[in-house]
Amino acid sequence: MIETYKDFEIYQEDDTRSVYYVALSPTYNPSYEGPEDGWDLGGVSLQGSTLEEIKREIDDYDHSINN
Repeated sequence: MIETYKDFEIYQEDDTRSVYYVALSPTYNPSYEGPEDGWDLGGVSLQGSTLEEIKREIDDYDHSINN
């Protein structure tokens, strides 16, 4: 984890093609519910290509649930 922002934990991810950022909400707790139901994320996961972009995604999400 590189930092928290509005209670989201922000991580920097690196794959073979690029670096990107992932933000996980405090309630994020994925669990596999079986072949019929698949994965239940139990929260919110957001992605952005820069730290500034992921913070804008968090702001947009925060704005959408609070208005």
